[in-house]
Amino acid sequence: MGRFWIGFLKIVLASLIAGTALSFVGLTPKSLIGFFGLTPEELVMHLQDFGIWAAPRIVLGAMFVVPLWLVAHIFMPPRGQ
Repeated sequence: MGRFWIGFLKIVLASLIAGTALSFVGLTPKSLIGFFGLTPEELVMHLQDFGIWAAPRIVLGAMFVVPLWLVAHIFMPPRGQ
């Protein structure tokens, strides 16, 4: 689990550095959204529509993938320690 948190910390640090560099150039989230011809409200609406579309498909896929993963994990040979 420690590797997960180290990877997460690296992503957060890289995002902070990239965001700082972009702010020095004058880019803001609002200007990037405007570049694509959207308002913040339209972006939120599109994200909600995507969530409504994706949620049932994620659940359906998980109903197939999770039991297969569980069976594979149960019958996997033990790791050498």
